[in-house]
Amino acid sequence: MAFDKLYDYRERLERSIRRIKGMPNASYALRFLEHLTSLGLSAARISKYAALLPVILRLFEGKDLAKVTREDVERAVAWINQQPYAESTNQDVKHILKKLIQYVKCGSCTDGTPIPPESV
Repeated sequence: MAFDKLYDYRERLERSIRRIKGMPNASYALRFLEHLTSLGLSAARISKYAALLPVILRLFEGKDLAKVTREDVERAVAWINQQPYAESTNQDVKHILKKLIQYVKCGSCTDGTPIPPESV
């Protein structure tokens, strides 16, 4: 049985997208997910990113992601580090945050894209 059917990643992704749509900076997050799809990431990976994006978006409520500073990102990372997440989840959230900021600031998050100074 294919993992897509077993875990229903597409349905999970759709649920996460519905949740994201009502949040501040939703347009950045949704374009980021489209970008990940264009890069050929699996449905499972994109589903995981989408599930964790609301956590990240809440950290920047009231701020335009295109205008966040290094200090804003450092505060977000400090908050993430204080959460009772499993170490793998903690690393995933910080990785997604880094890729999201890279996408918003540079228009891409591929390996060759420079890391903006705001990323930690």
